[in-house]
Amino acid sequence: MFRKMLSMVLFGIFLLSVSALALDYSAESVNVQIIGKEKEVIKGKAYVTKDKWRAETFTDEGEKTIAIFRYDKEVMWILIPAEKKYMEQNLSREQIIAAATELGKRLKEKIKAEFKFEKELLGAEKVSGILCNKYKTTTKIIEDGKTTWEYIVYHWVSRKYKELIMKTAFEDGSYNYLKNVKFGKQPAYLFEIPKGYTEMKMGVIRFGEEAEGEAEEEEIEEGERIKEEVEEEEEEIKREEMPKIEIPFDLPF
Repeated sequence: MFRKMLSMVLFGIFLLSVSALALDYSAESVNVQIIGKEKEVIKGKAYVTKDKWRAETFTDEGEKTIAIFRYDKEVMWILIPAEKKYMEQNLSREQIIAAATELGKRLKEKIKAEFKFEKELLGAEKVSGILCNKYKTTTKIIEDGKTTWEYIVYHWVSRKYKELIMKTAFEDGSYNYLKNVKFGKQPAYLFEIPKGYTEMKMGVIRFGEEAEGEAEEEEIEEGERIKEEVEEEEEEIKREEMPKIEIPFDLPF
């Protein structure tokens, strides 16, 4: 289950990072997630250069996780500073693009509908002091000529640095943005595994049919585990409910 969740998170981070590969900069990031009636804020830092990308995230408890993407080596590292450990995953841009293309194709085949994307320029706004063009992107699913599903996302893209997305906002109220953006060459050590770290093996991140098969196996295993736990709890309850029999004399043993 952890590997499945990790795969999804890293895949999303990777796609977000591709948009600014030609720039050298550092920035603070703020990610606000709306989960039901709760609001979760995740803060972090990003360091970007031509073929390298580093993302740091911090929890409210002070835990820190670091992801380093080395496009020049086609590898990704996840660092866990508290344990001085890291995980490594081979990953190429071609692999991600091919997987995304396959996913879109297979999704379209399954639901037998037409996908339509519309992009509209709404005007100009500043985000963290950087002038941006604000775009509204609408994704629609059309069946039998009628729109059956629609989702809207807003993007604020730097006018000067057209590859830099400064802010993204979603329909549910969630959003993320960059602040304190500083352009310039980034230190090389930021994109290396620190000395003293030991490798911790992680499963291979899979996409497409392999990922679906692995997810199904994990769900079956999770279901069996839950079933066993429920059966154990039921047995425990039965034992507790059994009446105690008191013997009115002492046994000779």
